[in-house]
Amino acid sequence: MDKKYIRDDWVDKFWMNLNKTSQMLRAAFNEVVDQTEHQILAEHWVILMSIYQKGPLTQIEIARLNYKHTPSISRSLNHLEKRGLLIRKSSKEDKRFVKVHLQPSGIKLIEDLYPAVLAVRIRSWASLSKKDFDHMHETLKKVQSNLQKEFE
Repeated sequence: MDKKYIRDDWVDKFWMNLNKTSQMLRAAFNEVVDQTEHQILAEHWVILMSIYQKGPLTQIEIARLNYKHTPSISRSLNHLEKRGLLIRKSSKEDKRFVKVHLQPSGIKLIEDLYPAVLAVRIRSWASLSKKDFDHMHETLKKVQSNLQKEFE
């Protein structure tokens, strides 16, 4: 690769820091999970949490909420269903739509792990003031808004 395309400016530094932070949060999540009886990947956790927070969802709704492609979500749902953490049911309103529901074991997994996951999140923001957190949150929302059309 021609080095003339490699930049060392604030944009590159921001993206590198964002990626590093994401990786560190994922590693902290994995560390928490490894200390429990539960085995779950971070990408599966966010799917389960989406359903836990929003109620039964279609595969497309899950994909949109998590900015994932439908085939990737389908593979994850297959895995989670085989583990007995969720179940797919035809919608009562329209049988053509399948809604994904949490099974009692999926709810238990979330409720067992959530306090430890929350502790990691709180620890990761510990040195931030409310003003810092709000500013970072607003900045990330702007970045997401700039990228949103790529996921529609």
